[in-house]
Amino acid sequence: MKCKICNQEILNRRKHAVYCSEKCRRKETNKKAKEYRKAHLTESRARDKFNYQVADKIGRPTKCSVCGEAPKTAVHGHHEDYSKPLKVIWACVTCHKRIHKVKKLSKELFKDPKQGATYKDGKVVPCKQPACIRPAVNNGYCEKHTK
Repeated sequence: MKCKICNQEILNRRKHAVYCSEKCRRKETNKKAKEYRKAHLTESRARDKFNYQVADKIGRPTKCSVCGEAPKTAVHGHHEDYSKPLKVIWACVTCHKRIHKVKKLSKELFKDPKQGATYKDGKVVPCKQPACIRPAVNNGYCEKHTK
């Protein structure tokens, strides 16, 4: 089998090896990273500006602004609007994933609204149960977690 980058024979014995060396693998990875940045220029610039400000001036909080807990890992800065790079929601990994899932769920529900879902400011309100992304129906809980 030949290397994807330099066309040399791959001497590695692994079945799925596609590069002859770490150098060739890095070339491909860097190429893909540049393509991604080019395709997502606004987001990349906002992230860069935000990371510079956080590292040098603002500092990163220790508590999640969504659930209020101090996570073991770092708190992430979530951008609602990339044109405002310094305006972020500070969220732990769990809440950050939940924000993205709820955002995706909101888009799906507006295409085909589910009966009984709770909406606030045009967005679907998620279930109060931690890590649940279903829409809230009764007292802030989804059908599965209604008490």
